Amino acid sequence: MFEWLRGHLFTGLPWNLTGYVWGFSDSISQVAAYVGPYGLSLVTVAAVCAPALIKERPIGALSTWRPVIAAVLAIATLWVAGTVRLMGAAEGIVPGVNLRIVQANISQRDKWKRDQLVENFVAHMTLSEEPGQEAVTAFIWPETAVPYFLDERPAHTVTIGRLLAKDGAIITGALRRDRDADGFPRYYNNLTVIAGSGAIVGSYDKMHLVPFGEYVPLRPLLMALGVEKIVEGAGDYSSGVQQKAIELPGALPPVAPLICYEVIFPGAVIGEGVRPKWLLNLTNDAWYGVTAGPHQHFASARFRAIEQGLPVVRAAG
Repeated sequence: MFEWLRGHLFTGLPWNLTGYVWGFSDSISQVAAYVGPYGLSLVTVAAVCAPALIKERPIGALSTWRPVIAAVLAIATLWVAGTVRLMGAAEGIVPGVNLRIVQANISQRDKWKRDQLVENFVAHMTLSEEPGQEAVTAFIWPETAVPYFLDERPAHTVTIGRLLAKDGAIITGALRRDRDADGFPRYYNNLTVIAGSGAIVGSYDKMHLVPFGEYVPLRPLLMALGVEKIVEGAGDYSSGVQQKAIELPGALPPVAPLICYEVIFPGAVIGEGVRPKWLLNLTNDAWYGVTAGPHQHFASARFRAIEQGLPVVRAAG
């Protein structure tokens, strides 16, 4: 119950749920497709706590061990059910579609330095141009891989578009800017789809922003108390207005875009309208450093694939 509350109250943070302990077992993890990660957490806690029921009971009596036997049988049943589901799983391969995931491994301290912005951009271009480029249908770059407002820099989009040797797309994290009714600028954490011509043919603004990372809730009050964002950058991002699948050029099937930790929310990764054929998660995990954070984030993404029955492609800068 408290895991569910943590995942929903105050915008929610369903991070590292108990059920994810089964991430090492592909079979048992499949149960999340039926009961979700919260249901899997409940089963896990019940099974682990079952041995506590034998305390102060006769060791030799069968009734003493019934809770433990029931727990073992429950876990075994889950394993069998998951194995059966995996036996009928499709490979998720689309003929004629080849993806190249580009991860330049840029440290967080270097990501936003003004004197390294061009170098970071070139690093993604260079990796994309490695041998085999001519067979790539879509290049996928991580969250904010391009530190520019791409819709305001057509020269950059044309340069990126030249990577494509045939119909396809470059999908990258970038920044976007517009203005509100009063003329004040608004900034968005954006996913941009670029065609070979250099035209922007798809766009998605992140909807589920990170409190104190991408914006400060109750900013006037907390600013007065000296509370600011815990990451670099002045001001707040604005939230996107709609979650939906993006139609892509050529043979690429429609995709559900997810930026950063949007992928950790069970049951909230697909919007209304056309059902996507795959999920795409662009993230920048560099600010975690060498910690358990990136591994926990990755485990969450795997469970979204299980729940939705869809392939997940992930680019983590």
